[in-house]
Amino acid sequence: MTFSEFRADYFSRWQKRLVIECWCVFILIAVLSLAFSFHYYANNLIEKSRLDCYFWFELVIPIVLQLFSMILMQIVMHSKRVTLKYKNRWAVITMFVIMSVLSLFHCRYEVLFICPFLAVLVAAMLSDKHLHWALSAVALAVFFLESCLWFFCFSEISNFEKIARLLLEVVILLGFFLLSLECYHLQNVHIKFLYKSYSRQRRFVRELRLEPLTRLYNRTAYAIAINNSIKNFDPSKNVLFQVLIDLDNFKYVNDKYGHSGGDAVLIFLSDLLKRVLGSGRLAFRYGGDEFVILFRDKNVAEVICIIEQIREEFNEAVFDFMDDGDRCSMSIGIAMYQQGWTSQKWFNAADAAAYEAKSKGKNRYEVFHGEF
Repeated sequence: MTFSEFRADYFSRWQKRLVIECWCVFILIAVLSLAFSFHYYANNLIEKSRLDCYFWFELVIPIVLQLFSMILMQIVMHSKRVTLKYKNRWAVITMFVIMSVLSLFHCRYEVLFICPFLAVLVAAMLSDKHLHWALSAVALAVFFLESCLWFFCFSEISNFEKIARLLLEVVILLGFFLLSLECYHLQNVHIKFLYKSYSRQRRFVRELRLEPLTRLYNRTAYAIAINNSIKNFDPSKNVLFQVLIDLDNFKYVNDKYGHSGGDAVLIFLSDLLKRVLGSGRLAFRYGGDEFVILFRDKNVAEVICIIEQIREEFNEAVFDFMDDGDRCSMSIGIAMYQQGWTSQKWFNAADAAAYEAKSKGKNRYEVFHGEF
């Protein structure tokens, strides 16, 4: 799993929890609103002249607005055109709408003024900078509006006490805002730490799969790659070729020019493979003077064309430490994967083809056509 996939999965799980929480909060608010309304009505706590106003502005309209935002959120969540990032944003905005409607339409209870800032806190925990600041600005506007409504529309207490309560609310909201900033900062630090750890781990794993001298993949990486290729093989869609390169007379090079000379030949070949095969290469140093290349989705003519280019360039290479008459060459075996073969059987096919190339004079390729 890549870091991007990990982060997408992490925020996807956040999104699912947030959607569930939005529905739970909506249902809880609706049930409590109905329960309070029934209590007020049964005990004649609402004047008859205000009954219609209460019914519409504190019960029906808030629930309808919240329900509409929830339905809209569900439509967005099931849309394939909307990315995960914007689905997360929409879930947070829906929570903000639910909380804002609750605090605005029930502004007689000043304790509810802090509700919209809960969504601001969630935006910070999702590490969404733009959404965090946008919701913070809108939450402040909502707070100003509901404060005005509460201050001028309810006269049960003195203006001095109203101002004192509002100042207390401001202090609480400031604390919420600072807490959201701290959450945003900590979340970013956490994500950066995870990314650095993931990057270090990937580099470490990559180093474990590279052969130190040639910087090609090693035999461990070969085993993983070939098993994955066989596992994902589909004869109706895929064509797989394994190419085994066996250097000719490499022992002669080592004996005559020393291991430093042999190493220079191996490094030259690895650089040649990297250049010809490109960045998406699957080239491995199998061991000693043997190299393996895996080809996916190429026909035999394309494979032979690439292999011939490698063979010719390698054979024409001039090494300054070698005598004029000495040249390097390779024998190459090519084997197309047959359904049902094990990894060992596939390798044996390429090895048999390479052995046939050696027996026919070396510095050539052979394609495996036999049966095991």
